[in-house]
Amino acid sequence: MGFSQLSLRVGDGLARLTFTDAARGNPIDAVLCAEMGEAAIQLSEDPDVRCVLIAAESKAFSYGGDSGSPIMHARRMGVARKRRFLLLNETLDAPAALAVR
Repeated sequence: MGFSQLSLRVGDGLARLTFTDAARGNPIDAVLCAEMGEAAIQLSEDPDVRCVLIAAESKAFSYGGDSGSPIMHARRMGVARKRRFLLLNETLDAPAALAVR
């Protein structure tokens, strides 16, 4: 799967997961959550990944949730969004670290 709001590179045991929607402040919206879930699955299937570094291309890591996104307005969808986002932590045997400025 190609990502529109993330980039994923793996090398020497380190997975670099980078938020790439800097123009919009890297919003946590439905697209990002779905992509984080897909990245988590890909990384969990790679036995060479020993650590995951999560970073962002912009100065701001993320401005938070996208209030214009329909997913942010539905309680049920909010739970699903959080589950997809947290899938990274639940599926990996490798530790994850955030690179926040």
